Amino acid sequence: GLSHLLFSSAPNGVAGFGSWDNASKALTLYALRTFDYSVDQVIAFQIRNPPQGQPPATVQIAASVLRPEYPKSMIMPDTMAADASNPPMLVTAANFTLSTFTQSSTAPCDCNTITVSLSFNVRLNQACSPRVTISGIIQTDSSDDAVLMVNAQVPAILSPTGQWQQSTGTYALALTGSLEAGAVLSFSFTVKNLAAAQASAVSVQTSGIAVPAARLFGPNSSLASYRVDDAQLVTYTIDQSSPWPCDDNVISVSLATNVGLLRACSPSVTLRGLLGFANVTNFSNTLSMDGSTVTGNSVIAPFRLSAGELVVNLFNFTDDSAPRQNFRFNFTLANPSAARSALSLSIAGSIASVRTRSPKSLTQSTWFALSSSGVVDAGFASTRWVNGSNLDLAPARSSADLQVGYVRPISLSVSVRQDLPVLTAGAAWSYSNVTDPCSPLVLTVQVSSSVPLLLGARCCP
Repeated sequence: GLSHLLFSSAPNGVAGFGSWDNASKALTLYALRTFDYSVDQVIAFQIRNPPQGQPPATVQIAASVLRPEYPKSMIMPDTMAADASNPPMLVTAANFTLSTFTQSSTAPCDCNTITVSLSFNVRLNQACSPRVTISGIIQTDSSDDAVLMVNAQVPAILSPTGQWQQSTGTYALALTGSLEAGAVLSFSFTVKNLAAAQASAVSVQTSGIAVPAARLFGPNSSLASYRVDDAQLVTYTIDQSSPWPCDDNVISVSLATNVGLLRACSPSVTLRGLLGFANVTNFSNTLSMDGSTVTGNSVIAPFRLSAGELVVNLFNFTDDSAPRQNFRFNFTLANPSAARSALSLSIAGSIASVRTRSPKSLTQSTWFALSSSGVVDAGFASTRWVNGSNLDLAPARSSADLQVGYVRPISLSVSVRQDLPVLTAGAAWSYSNVTDPCSPLVLTVQVSSSVPLLLGARCCP
């Protein structure tokens, strides 16, 4: 049986106690009785393992004052034999056996739910105050004072909110309970993505029970990164509906981005080079958006006539539930009265982060050249060729007619001829030669124009 009641922490002290010196890691026991020779004494006592791993300890034993009458008698320190299957003070170093990272969205300005799953080779004992820290979620739009709630956790052994630091991209959570070895701890929290592209390595570490920082893995077992897509314009064309002088010219713009854009990002584009149109002054132009989700939507866009710039806030065509990649809108300008070549047009675009409003260019911080789609008839309808008529007066259409700003050359051909008048039945006179003196005649004047002469146009010929 156990012999611990035969010892105390001081001479003639209370039975069942020992004196522990934490500095030297030594236990001193004072015997309360005389022990017989060759009789085993079994003593058990409880200590707490350190939070870090360590190899087995070399335990020694010594004895002093073997008999009262010989106070200097002693047994020199001797190494105790250890149980090879369970050596004393061996502490297994904690390591991750599972560490995965997923995110719900890589879209700029989106709410991004991050999910982390962890498991360990040892029990995370709550007595060690373990704490999990995720690092590498840098460049978010969630400020330091944002309260990042733990959305879900299994098992429920985490504090409901963590300590978030936007500048360092770290999120620390304390465990309020113990996690058994091999058990999976899953939790999620939500950050706001910036408008700018991002790709940063993410890692995890623990304190209390120390586990060195280690990279997190994605669902396909590759090293995980916190990512935000680099939004760019990838398609940008512009066409016109009419090359006629003085006509109301419907300008159609088609845009596409490589990733979906949310309203929260306030996407905007500026068209430059729309010069020389016959609009009297600056005006607000109603944009019509055609598309499967926002057919008929319109918005007022400012047009700066002298600069030839139209600013289009694309957020009017987006929402925050479904990112949008394709935009097609149109607006109307008045062609000048004189012929001219197509204009050199360009486009720039940007999005902005929700909180910081820092802009991010959609056009690599420059202006992209805008050109026609080159699809003949793409923007033409019979009612645009001649106002109020279904006559097609331009059978020889070409891709040049699509190019914005192009106005066809204007030329008139005039011919005059004379003819005998048509005699009616019962006429009292008759003439046979139109060139005879005093002979009545009919003058026919024929005017042919290379372009329609539009009735009621703002710059009538």
